[in-house]
Amino acid sequence: MTGTASFASEQLDLTIDPESKGFRVITLRSPLYVRGTFKSPQAGVKAGR
Repeated sequence: MTGTASFASEQLDLTIDPESKGFRVITLRSPLYVRGTFKSPQAGVKAGR
């Protein structure tokens, strides 16, 4: 996980890169993001990778 969480401005800007732990039938390879305020964060799949 990379990014920042600011307690002063109550803002999040995080990226979560999944890591493979061996063979899986279903895997998640796309990075996820969490952005926005602590009160109303937005999360999703980061496109383009």
